Amino acid sequence: MMSQKRMQELLIEFQNRHWNLENNHEMFEVENEEIYWTLKRGEVSLQLEFPILGDLGQPSDDLKDIAYCESQNHINRLFFGEKNPAIWKKKIQTFIFDLESAVKSQNSSE
Repeated sequence: MMSQKRMQELLIEFQNRHWNLENNHEMFEVENEEIYWTLKRGEVSLQLEFPILGDLGQPSDDLKDIAYCESQNHINRLFFGEKNPAIWKKKIQTFIFDLESAVKSQNSSE
């Protein structure tokens, strides 16, 4: 499945930046038409949501229906449709950088 492969590639890039998936055994577990990840690096954590919607926007539990993932605050999104592997990898890296920047600015304002 393309979405499952994309999720694995995304996780590898997070791990390359020293993030760990807290609920690793639930990596592909669907709950209420979504998959939830909690990633941790030291004391910092962030949550990702992978909404699962069918072609017409109806609820689904099929991983192939994942079109994107987003941060829990719904500000940062990574769409899974990119076909060029080099561009896809760059988009993952940009997504992670943006999330890290948001977490860093949030923590400095507290």
